[in-house]
Amino acid sequence: MVAFLLLWPFIVRGAEPLRIDASDIASGKVEIVGRLGLPLGRIARVKGRFVDGTTLRMKDYDGITLMKVTAADGKELKGPATFRFENLPGGTPPRTAPGAAFDVQVYETGRYVGVPSEAFKYVPAVTTTDHYFETYLMVLK
Repeated sequence: MVAFLLLWPFIVRGAEPLRIDASDIASGKVEIVGRLGLPLGRIARVKGRFVDGTTLRMKDYDGITLMKVTAADGKELKGPATFRFENLPGGTPPRTAPGAAFDVQVYETGRYVGVPSEAFKYVPAVTTTDHYFETYLMVLK
């Protein structure tokens, strides 16, 4: 019961988000866990299939190939996780045809993309996505 009461502010819709100082991430005091269930930057062997992003019917993914991961380090994920990906220079890029299976070494990393809507108070509006954090995979081999 006590744990529920302590977590209530984070469960209630509209509650303030948890604030973490960027220096705590940089110092290692805080780790960001990605959609693979591992800390960002941790090397993992993943399995799955490449998918044509257009089939997901999301404008952001039109015309690009994505990685649909089903297992990481020999453990099945709770559900498939679909990622954008990049090949690390010097790595061995896999065959990326939609439908092709993969079994590769990667690490999950993250970045902010898009533009905060408030930015358009200062510059002319352009077609873009809102500002959000996404994780993606860097393929090693």
